[in-house]
Amino acid sequence: AVTDTGVNVTAEEGSDSGSSYLREIRMDLLYVILPVIVVLGTVGNLLALCVLVRRKLRAKSVYFYLSVLAVTDTTVIYVGAFRNWIRLLTGFKFLHLSVFSCKFVIFVIVFSQHLSAWLIVLLTFDRFLSVWHPFYATSFCSVKRARVMTLILFVLLIVYNMHIFWTFTLYDDTG
Repeated sequence: AVTDTGVNVTAEEGSDSGSSYLREIRMDLLYVILPVIVVLGTVGNLLALCVLVRRKLRAKSVYFYLSVLAVTDTTVIYVGAFRNWIRLLTGFKFLHLSVFSCKFVIFVIVFSQHLSAWLIVLLTFDRFLSVWHPFYATSFCSVKRARVMTLILFVLLIVYNMHIFWTFTLYDDTG
């Protein structure tokens, strides 16, 4: 039989035992993959940050953006993969502690993902100016300007994502 997604499904694959078997495989993979993502991502970002904050590298805007990106990506790892890993191991859900924790965790997740993506945009624009307009690069691609742009981005993303505090809520669907 063909499902509405266009996938051929046999009677055995669509049965409860087949779907529970696939669910068990996915859960087993998550038990292995999530800690690997957390550990390797944390170590990689910390090593990158150690290199990027060295005195010689602090003088360039690109390294400032990469340093902030390393911190932001570590935040994404912890509010994403680590949070889900803890949920798998213990059943504890940060989102279900209270209405505020639900809103705050969702805000941090969305904000950090947006910040990570937009930092790459700022970094790309910085590199574009350096390559295509090298004479303007010394004035436009400074660390001070990178800090100001990152601060502006930070504030804009906070404002953009503030709706989470009044549009998201925790519902009790147990009864």
